[in-house]
Amino acid sequence: MVNSCVNINNNAYYEMFVIYMLKSNYIYLDDFDKAHKYFNTCDKFYKSSLMVSYNYFSFKTTIDVCFADVFLQRKDLNSTVCYLSKCSKLSRYMRSDTVEDYYA
Repeated sequence: MVNSCVNINNNAYYEMFVIYMLKSNYIYLDDFDKAHKYFNTCDKFYKSSLMVSYNYFSFKTTIDVCFADVFLQRKDLNSTVCYLSKCSKLSRYMRSDTVEDYYA
């Protein structure tokens, strides 16, 4: 029944969500090389798909908050400020849980 309601094959939102999950997990696993690999994949995917801009920027701000969080835990304040600054420019796209993390 679910398959008849929603087809997730070739759905830009679901594909972007998978990329987002991979990126955020690699960030928190401290594997920035793989996180950046998927970050670049995300940008290429966005430019070549029908992804809604709001969704793309929402994922992007959440990932930037993840990076800021990890850099803050490392006490790397310059990188933390850099990622938070990127987020502030796209704050209108933040989900409510991202806003909480941003101000935490």
